[in-house]
Amino acid sequence: MPEYRRGVNKSQVAEAVGRDTPWWRDPNWAVIDRDLRESDASQLSYYPSALDDIRIGGLYMLYGPRRVGKSVLVKRTVQALLDQGVNPRQIIRVTVDVRFRCI
Repeated sequence: MPEYRRGVNKSQVAEAVGRDTPWWRDPNWAVIDRDLRESDASQLSYYPSALDDIRIGGLYMLYGPRRVGKSVLVKRTVQALLDQGVNPRQIIRVTVDVRFRCI
C-alpha cells in the first residue's frame, strides 16, 4: 500500500527544486534531457498551446494523467523562456506525484 504523508519540510522542497530545475546547473540541459530527446526523435509533431500565454511572475500548475506529455510541454516552455532571455533562476519546476485516497 502506498504511503500517504501530510506536508513537506524545507529539505524535501530544496531536493525537489534541485532535481527538477536542471537549467540552474547546466545551460545545455535541454540537449541531454531524456524527455526532450525522445520527443524530438519521435515522428510526432504535436505542440499543445496550454502554456503559450505564460508570464514571468506567475504561478502555474499543470496536472493530468501520466504519460500524456506534461513534462515535455513544460520543458519546451522553459527552453523557450530561456531562449527569450529569462533568467534561469526565475523559472522553478517541481514535480509532485500525488496519490488520492478515495474514501
